[in-house]
Amino acid sequence: TTHYEGERLRGRIGLGVIPTLAPYVLPDVVRSVMTTHPDAELHIHELQTVHLLESLRRGVIDFGLLALPIGSEEFATEAIGLDNFVLAMSESHPLAKAKSPVKLDVLRDERVILLEEGHCLRDQVTHVCQLAFSEPSEVQATSMATLAQMVAAGLGVTLLPECAEKIEAGPGRGIVTRKFVGVPPNRTVGLVWRKSSPYSQAFTELVELLAPAK
Repeated sequence: TTHYEGERLRGRIGLGVIPTLAPYVLPDVVRSVMTTHPDAELHIHELQTVHLLESLRRGVIDFGLLALPIGSEEFATEAIGLDNFVLAMSESHPLAKAKSPVKLDVLRDERVILLEEGHCLRDQVTHVCQLAFSEPSEVQATSMATLAQMVAAGLGVTLLPECAEKIEAGPGRGIVTRKFVGVPPNRTVGLVWRKSSPYSQAFTELVELLAPAK
């Protein structure tokens, strides 16, 4: 059980994180929590959105890090910031030679690989494809790491969140990324917690701590 003392998180604190964020932002989140709440014992649960919200509902976790909106007024949510998408392709892709940003409509002529059902990132990328009048490929990946490998192998392109770019498209990974022209497609990253939580103030302050400098 957790004990509330002032605005500090104390004891066992459960944090749920969606798989398309966990490998890329956890170090910063954990560091921020442990620095400001040294008496907290953080337990991490990697969960897809629907399971994360159910775990929050049941009290298995205390708060979650995910993509907003969640489509429900049941919980308190606070946005941390935007995570822009970049176009990821293999080094041998024709667009890889151009250094300039690409237009969204290039997706019309591409095979866009998605994550499997259950990942909110799949729905977000599908929405972007609809805006570009592009039909996503039926090729699916089980994880971001697999998705990146499929792109590197030339099976298609994908939209990669910028938070994942350094790890999944870093040197030697066989992937080239290009920014989009104008306002890029993006997702909103934020925290979610129960409205009845005694830690509401602490979570709100954590959002401010994690938000990119203006």
